[in-house]
Amino acid sequence: MYLGEALWYRRRFDDALQTLQRAKEASEKCGCRVEIVECLLYMTRSYALKGALEDCLKTGKELLQAARSSGANELISDALVGLSRCYIRMKRYDDALVTLKESRIIHDKLGYPKLVAIDLELSGYAYAKKGDRLGATIAYDAAKRKYDDMEETDQTRESSRDCEENLRKLEQGDMGLKAPYLYDE
Repeated sequence: MYLGEALWYRRRFDDALQTLQRAKEASEKCGCRVEIVECLLYMTRSYALKGALEDCLKTGKELLQAARSSGANELISDALVGLSRCYIRMKRYDDALVTLKESRIIHDKLGYPKLVAIDLELSGYAYAKKGDRLGATIAYDAAKRKYDDMEETDQTRESSRDCEENLRKLEQGDMGLKAPYLYDE
């Protein structure tokens, strides 16, 4: 598993996928649920970064099922975040919004305001892409307020500015919004 993760960090996605598949199979034989979820998580990310979105979606769904069976909210959180980003990249905005709603509930329960803000920002983007300016405005405004309420860091400042910029564009009727991070950077 750790070798597959290291290969992922080095952006050797094909090698990572092969290694992670083998590690997943070994973990399944041992009944190691957390390791199975971790393998699936990095497999999902590898497919996303390769642009293999159908494989990303298939693995992401398997990841969510495995995470749910583990009962660990942190793992479910990781699975939902990855799946929502995959749905957005596939332009399946309704599926993304359903996933982001569940993700936001879990992040709120876990007390992760930064992840709640990211969920809201992604929701704003999905609403905008669906043509729902009101939904996008509400989500971006809520995300901006969350970012502004957090300890100020470069990332929260930048994310707040992005939300503010997107709110300004929405107000002007411009739907060419700045896209959030979706694994393709």
